[in-house]
Parts: sequence; structure tokens; C-alpha cells
Amino acid sequence: MGDTYYAMMMQLSGDTYVKASSQNLTFNYDKEEGTITSVNNLASGNIVVGLASEDGGWTGFADWNMTMQTVTEQPAEAPEGLVTTNYAITAPGIIGSQVQVGFQGNDVWVKGIYSNMPNA
Repeated sequence: MGDTYYAMMMQLSGDTYVKASSQNLTFNYDKEEGTITSVNNLASGNIVVGLASEDGGWTGFADWNMTMQTVTEQPAEAPEGLVTTNYAITAPGIIGSQVQVGFQGNDVWVKGIYSNMPNA
């Protein structure tokens, strides 16, 4: 089984982050713009939403000054009739998998990088 991690409000203390006294996180929603923006002093980076280990220690990952909006871009579509070849994709410490790769001019098309979306 894997390790357990938590997202929690953390505040800067020296050169690291520690659990903040308040664990409340508030967002503002702008219906006109369709954006969701964090508040709670998250703009400065002194308070962050941090990833903490089970004992509450900061893992080095955090986010602050967040703005989210609806994705409107459409995924790129591979050209009709693109010829692909199977390639192995690997990375140190990660189990490899097969992907399909096609070339058209200077464009490279890769299908199957993420196993939960094999046709993407």
C-alpha cells in the first residue's frame, strides 16, 4: 500500500511550511468571467495549500494565488490517415508502456500516454 498525504492550509515558518492554525479555504466565484479565485491571504505565498505527509510535514509541493476557469480549448485532432508506429515510453523508476507515434511534417502525434485515456 502507498503512503498517505493530505492537502492542508500551511503557513511559512522560516524556510519551510507548517500546518496553519486555520484550515479554512475560501474561493470567490465570478459568474461573469466564469472564474474561481482563491482568497485567504493566498496571494503572497505566505499561506498555501500544501501537500503534507501523514505526520503533517510539508512535502515540498504547494499551490497559492489560484485562479480556475472553464477550459474552452478543444483537443488537437490527428490528421486523417496518419500512419503510426508503436514505441515504448519509459522513465526512470516508472513502468513503461506502449504508445502510438505518428509524424507529419514537423508535428509529432502521440496516442496512449495516459493508460486511463488510451485514445487520447
